[in-house]
Amino acid sequence: DIKPENILIDADNTYRLTDFGISSQLRSTLRKSTTSQQAMTMAYAPPERFGKRPRNVCAGDVFSLGVMVYEATTGELPWMGAGGVVIRDNEQIPLLPESFSPALVNMIESTMAIDPENRPSAEDLAEAAGNYLETGKWEAQENQKDNKKPQFHSWESEEQIHEEAESKERHTEQKPAEPETKSSGVKINPIVAIFVAVLLGIVFWQVMQNNASNEGDINTEKKEQQMRERLRPEMVKVEGGTFQMGSNASEVNDNEQPVHKVTVSDFYMGKHEVTVGEFKKFIDDTDYKTDAEKQGGSYLYIDGDWTKKGGVNWKHDAKGNLRPKSDYDHPVIHVSWNDATAYCKWLSEKTGNTYRLPTEAEWEYAAGNGENNRTKYAGTDNENELDDYAWYDSNSSSQTHEVSTREPNSLGLYDMSGNVWEWCQDWYGSDYYSSSPEGNPKGPNDGSGRVIHGGSWNSFAGRCRVAYRNGTSPGLSNSFNGFRLVRVP
Repeated sequence: DIKPENILIDADNTYRLTDFGISSQLRSTLRKSTTSQQAMTMAYAPPERFGKRPRNVCAGDVFSLGVMVYEATTGELPWMGAGGVVIRDNEQIPLLPESFSPALVNMIESTMAIDPENRPSAEDLAEAAGNYLETGKWEAQENQKDNKKPQFHSWESEEQIHEEAESKERHTEQKPAEPETKSSGVKINPIVAIFVAVLLGIVFWQVMQNNASNEGDINTEKKEQQMRERLRPEMVKVEGGTFQMGSNASEVNDNEQPVHKVTVSDFYMGKHEVTVGEFKKFIDDTDYKTDAEKQGGSYLYIDGDWTKKGGVNWKHDAKGNLRPKSDYDHPVIHVSWNDATAYCKWLSEKTGNTYRLPTEAEWEYAAGNGENNRTKYAGTDNENELDDYAWYDSNSSSQTHEVSTREPNSLGLYDMSGNVWEWCQDWYGSDYYSSSPEGNPKGPNDGSGRVIHGGSWNSFAGRCRVAYRNGTSPGLSNSFNGFRLVRVP
């Protein structure tokens, strides 16, 4: 009686086929049938054993093996249904694992052919298993019959099962008598017993390998998700709205006029500027070379004058000194507009989100608190309070400072005034405001410089105003300029 209960594994991990008879503790889903001529668990028994003259042929054991392998690999019996032994329709048959080769799938399915003559012999199966152990591949045997996928009939009652089996017997040639079975149980062909052990071991191994592979895929995906989460910067959602862009303040520059109405859509803005530590992850992952590295250095502002110093790049501070790790929470400087956009592209690819530099309109809208309660500086209208919100020339000691160490504006954004100038996406046009569209303006179509906003550690208060704007060559890097991100919803 071939069924899972009769497959044992000893201490040496050897599979052994036994027969303890029909247990009274069989699984509740199985029905059993015991007569003076047969003893079997119906879920694993072939159709030919349900006639009045059941035949315990070797092909029946092959059938039982196929059912058991199906159950071992899919977790379901193909023959079980509501109310007893009801063979499922073809479309309801559980699918074998995709990792199984077509030859192996055909072999397993052919073991359950309704006609015993269409099942492979035990010798065929044993030979196939032996070849697999030698080559690692399942191959169709030359003497194997041309088996088609078994036609799984729907039998609605045991009586119909008996009728079908008896009808088949009447139209089948008389075969040599099978060896008599002893009352203690069914005699099992030893080749089948060997194949059961070998095939079960191989199938279970393949299932375990498949499960391990799936677990590996899950673990890999989990690690990738964790990596994405670690790379994603802190963002603040900025509700879109309409505001007056530009300024009529007494210290206004011509390029800030005319004041004009602009509407921007929702977006997410970085809570703070991109830090040295965040930029380092990009460099480590891509081996990207910044413009400063390609051009042999970056510009420092020393004693009121710009000086290019060789070897200075994103790793260095405002004085051109190599930063210690304790400075990795400072905003990155010595990065060009080109470097900033390359970082955005990399971060977008790594996280699956879309990051870019803010448009000038988005930057000014967010820095001034959004649609309502607009302020002159990021966080305040009062210059006397600017020390609380910005690192600039009066309090910076001529150096950058750790991000988010001053007060944020009302949207929760830090350092929008001071610390470092921030690159924007737009080309700079000194007279662009006279022709700017109202809805989500993106700057001129071309130009010689890109927009910067916000002022830096070296700026006086007037340049830290929200409306103050300037333009710089996109390939230039210096000790003033950094950037922050926008994420598209």
